[in-house]
Amino acid sequence: MSGVGPYTFVLPSISFCLPSSCSADDLGKAVAQLVGSYVIANNSIVTLTDEQYCFKDTDEKRILDGPDVTVIVVLSLLGVLIVLATIHEAYRTYCGINFDSNADGKLLSALHCFSTLSNGRKILSMKVSASSAKDNFGCIHGIRFFSTCWVVLGHSWSLMPYKTMNPKAVLTVSAWQL
Repeated sequence: MSGVGPYTFVLPSISFCLPSSCSADDLGKAVAQLVGSYVIANNSIVTLTDEQYCFKDTDEKRILDGPDVTVIVVLSLLGVLIVLATIHEAYRTYCGINFDSNADGKLLSALHCFSTLSNGRKILSMKVSASSAKDNFGCIHGIRFFSTCWVVLGHSWSLMPYKTMNPKAVLTVSAWQL
């Protein structure tokens, strides 16, 4: 795979499902024979194959150990809590029953904390007024800001070689490696 560079897999590519009796070399030879040496807009079609990208389905059954079962059980219980809380809130909203933490009791108030409807409303809210402070997570705006900064920085860095006159100079001069 000497022809593989940092931008090899950014370019359009195609994957194939083949019988397990075929190897990566067989696929490379077949595609090279079919495609030949076509040149489209000064770009040639190149076939890159390697055994490390070949995945074979095995008949071995996966054995779940203690930590696997624990994670599955905990996430399942969390999922059940979320579904029950969301259904309960949707039912109460549909029937027009108001939420009162004193009248509902601690169990229903705790269950209400897992509701997707109320938490989604709080997370997606853009209000920053003092009156809506209880319906808003204070740190969510900071998380949005840093997420936006990382996306802009990442796209700027990854697209920089395409916007320069000599893309290879960016990779050789920079201390970062892609």
